Amino acid sequence: MPVHLHDHTPVCVVADQRAVGEALALALTMRGLPAEASEWSAHTSQPVPRAGGEADRSVGVVCLAVEDGLRLADVRAFLQLSSRRWVVVTEPPADVRWGALLASGAADVLGTGGDLDVLVSALRRAGAEGAEGRARSEELAGQGACLAIFRDWVAAHPAEARTLAGLSRMGPAHRRALRGLSRTRPPADPRAAAAALTELGIADEARAVEALRALDRALAGSQDAAGSSSEPGARHVPAGPSPVSPVRPRSPQGTRTG
Repeated sequence: MPVHLHDHTPVCVVADQRAVGEALALALTMRGLPAEASEWSAHTSQPVPRAGGEADRSVGVVCLAVEDGLRLADVRAFLQLSSRRWVVVTEPPADVRWGALLASGAADVLGTGGDLDVLVSALRRAGAEGAEGRARSEELAGQGACLAIFRDWVAAHPAEARTLAGLSRMGPAHRRALRGLSRTRPPADPRAAAAALTELGIADEARAVEALRALDRALAGSQDAAGSSSEPGARHVPAGPSPVSPVRPRSPQGTRTG
């Protein structure tokens, strides 16, 4: 007998591009899994909180490429913070990054371009597992888990570590200017945004925003991020030592994906 997901909890489909998410959500709905689409940017600062009961059986699909190291770290932290069971559909093909996603709480990891029936089956399994399916990742849970994951990745990527350390030292006005950058509208304060990028030493606006979001989410899961910020909608960045420094470069450890 097939396992049915909760009737009142649509599958959440999160993708970089809304059109992609909407197409996948429609396909899932036609296969009997009601789904709703949203863009990844809408989930970067407000991950779904952990909860008990039915919420633990809600499931979702994250459809993103994780070839970029900062994106991988961000998605891993997102998985840790969310109460949903997420199936990740991603590029590149199966490699060490898939193992990292599974270790961070992904219910399953699938490659792009695969059979839709495989995704439907993965979502049904995730819904059936519910809260019990998170047991394998609960050892990493807790307020310091996301920051620990982030530090572990940063230690192996000194170039990105310098960017993140610069962000953690950046003043609130410049961080606010970076958070206001968007692909679809001009910055509210062009001078502040330009000054922030200059201070950071990054010409690529999208990469700067991605780095800041990754840092925000890592801090969101740590005790260091406790308390409210004076910036509306911003995470608190504690004074003192950077959460990503000092960095001692090391060789990445391989992870078997099974």
